[in-house]
Amino acid sequence: MSHLTDHDTSSAMVRERYRLLTRQIPTLYMIVIVCTLPVIGLILTRGGGVVMAIPPAVVIFLVFARMLHWRRARDRFDTMTQAQMQREMRRTAVIGPALGFVLAGVAIAGGLRLDSQAQAITLVTVWMCAIACSFCLSTLPRTAYAIVFASGAPL
Repeated sequence: MSHLTDHDTSSAMVRERYRLLTRQIPTLYMIVIVCTLPVIGLILTRGGGVVMAIPPAVVIFLVFARMLHWRRARDRFDTMTQAQMQREMRRTAVIGPALGFVLAGVAIAGGLRLDSQAQAITLVTVWMCAIACSFCLSTLPRTAYAIVFASGAPL
């Protein structure tokens, strides 16, 4: 019995994984946006200041751009080569955990001026976001695990 890995290179497996990712990753990014908005709200309403809300706002902007990229990837699916698909999946394997790490760092930095209850809410929100994102990346198991670990590392 073979086990699914992030590096299966058969053409059919790569195409199927990429096809699934074109549907899952926009959902992942929408989850990140939805989870980041309350963090901004807490920072603004509990005394973190506008300056401390800028990093999560930048994260939302970058995530939105990536979400659009993957939405357009659905239209390009039939014209992409296996090498292009593998390159996009490798990028995802780097961007996903990096995004989890950055979100946790932003939550910690933004929460420094917050009361302990708001800090806890912010960190739990980031952790829930990481778990939801890992489910969206179930077709890349190692990447899914890396997101959860990267999000927990700064915490």
